[in-house]
Amino acid sequence: MSKLELDGLAKRFGSTVVVDNFTMSLGQGEFVSLLGPSGCGKTTTLRMIAGFLAPSAGQIRLDGKEISSPESVMAPETRSMSMIFQSYAIWPHMTVGENVAFGLKLRKLAAAQIERDVKEMLKMVRLESFIDRYPAELSGGQQQRVALARAIVVKPSVLLLDEPLSNLDANLREEMRFEIRRLHDAFRITTVYVTHDQAEAMVTSDRIAVMNAGKVEQVDQPARLYALPKTRFVASFIGKTNLVPANRDKDAITLGSSRIALKALHPEAISQWPERQDLSLSIRPQSLQLHSQRPGERDSYLLWPARIVARAYLGDTWDYQVRVEGLEEALRVTARPQEVFELDQSAWLSLDLPQVVALHD
Repeated sequence: MSKLELDGLAKRFGSTVVVDNFTMSLGQGEFVSLLGPSGCGKTTTLRMIAGFLAPSAGQIRLDGKEISSPESVMAPETRSMSMIFQSYAIWPHMTVGENVAFGLKLRKLAAAQIERDVKEMLKMVRLESFIDRYPAELSGGQQQRVALARAIVVKPSVLLLDEPLSNLDANLREEMRFEIRRLHDAFRITTVYVTHDQAEAMVTSDRIAVMNAGKVEQVDQPARLYALPKTRFVASFIGKTNLVPANRDKDAITLGSSRIALKALHPEAISQWPERQDLSLSIRPQSLQLHSQRPGERDSYLLWPARIVARAYLGDTWDYQVRVEGLEEALRVTARPQEVFELDQSAWLSLDLPQVVALHD
């Protein structure tokens, strides 16, 4: 049995459809991120899971029991869920220890057990020496750890996080991504995480649901989502990509002036290819490589003569834009720092064919 089920979930505000037919099941202990741009419906979905909003259609079930439908919504405080907001919502007049103990006291646990649970939880989030400090005396990252400790210590059935790292600077956000995953691995609480940051979703999640305009475009494991996107939106939202028009017949595709046999491509990429003439291909910048001299022929590579038309040095990589015959748009290529090519320089460009993916829209 699934831990949490969203079945045909929808939310309308007047004539505006904010969430449209969202269906997904989460297993016990699974970490799923809802990823998408602002206004795509991810926070509205989270608020329906929490019980703050009633769905316009569909049902939410927890351990097989219906907790939300258009006719009936179980109160948030009876759902055995914990939620962490963007603002952390920790109480400024309480110490770290009192904040973490708050939910345990509401459950009327014995004082000795509360003290023991709080100390163990603060040790897990590396804040045991801060137990008597107030939130104003903590950094943003430390406040976020307090919010996590308070949410986890009550052992919820489901943990909900709404853009929890958006108020932190870039370095702290990167640190806290790994902290959230570490805590999840330690406690294995079923978790729904809302974010617009693909790096957060990729680091923390077992699966990611990519949302666009209220609809779920694709649900998959992070690596598969990046390697095998199904739509133009997913391909462009998850990492950088070149979206290139192509033409397919029965056994091959035509890309610019080149013809590629389908058997040269990744088997899973072939299986999801739409059987129609006009296609969009997703070609990641990392699947392209520049060469100053013509390399040897390889069955899994396509080779073009090329010319460098733009470049940007990013420290750990070069970002090149490259023109090849037969393609209207320049291709973006990611190269290592030592792979230096000058503007207007002629070069050879190779494409790793198994990394090419055709898109369904």
